[in-house]
Amino acid sequence: MTIRLSPSVLIGAYEFLRATPPFHRWKLPDSDDVEFRVVREPLYGFHQEGDHHIIGISEKKVGHTDTLIATMAHELIHLHQAMKGTTDKGEHGPEFRKLAAQVCKLHGFDPKSF
Repeated sequence: MTIRLSPSVLIGAYEFLRATPPFHRWKLPDSDDVEFRVVREPLYGFHQEGDHHIIGISEKKVGHTDTLIATMAHELIHLHQAMKGTTDKGEHGPEFRKLAAQVCKLHGFDPKSF
């Protein structure tokens, strides 16, 4: 059985994480200020910025709650870096890896798959 993704499910995952450490200190935007998309891409998720922030999660790759939460947490790091203007070259540079290690430790995610 897989979880059926919808924008409202993505918003729920986003708001849950936004209320937990370390995200609650990052001053992330309210979910009303982020566009959430369910996509059919071969990657787990993405964060995109332009006129506003977009977080997309793939229904082809994400079918369980634990995968959804870990994928959303990953994208929140990208969102945080975009807000700070510190996006690493190559997307997963030293700052991303440092933040990811902190998030994985606090939330129990596997850093090798994160």
